[in-house]
Amino acid sequence: MAFLRVGQPPLNRGVSMSAEPTRRTRSLGVLVVVCLAVLLSAVPGVASAATVTPFVDCYRANANGTITVVLGYTNPNTRNTAIPLGTRNSITPTKFQGAQPTVFKPGTQRGVFSITATQADMWANPRWVLDGNTLDQWSAGSVAQCSPSTPLPAIGNGTGLAVALLAGGAFGVFFVRRLRRRAAAAG
Repeated sequence: MAFLRVGQPPLNRGVSMSAEPTRRTRSLGVLVVVCLAVLLSAVPGVASAATVTPFVDCYRANANGTITVVLGYTNPNTRNTAIPLGTRNSITPTKFQGAQPTVFKPGTQRGVFSITATQADMWANPRWVLDGNTLDQWSAGSVAQCSPSTPLPAIGNGTGLAVALLAGGAFGVFFVRRLRRRAAAAG
């Protein structure tokens, strides 16, 4: 048996060189496969089959006939999962759209947000589609009533307060400018 020395071509035993992959070609192929596997595992949601699942924590019947529903989710991934509003993260009726979170912490998160639905909303079968899972009043199963000591999360995800503060600030700037113009015109 002959051993190859560095720089010496391999023995050709009736097989063409193009049909027999070289060690360098195999190493390059393995390197490409390993790089692709690392890349796919680093991108959230691409290589992972684990999905974020919504659930109803509890509900509270209000004196005015509405129902406040407290919602949470379970994220089996080990890192935060971002699911922007859209087909993978939507709530109907659309008046509730935007109340749900778009970044999901790992583990089971209870009391993340709440919605207050009227009887008409309940007849419209409200639902939350999240990461391929649909939560509606039929799939929620038996849900317990919130105990009186249960602190309810704020309605929505805080964007309403941010919008109100922004609108108030814009109104304040407009009002102050108007007062300055009147003062300058009068003086």
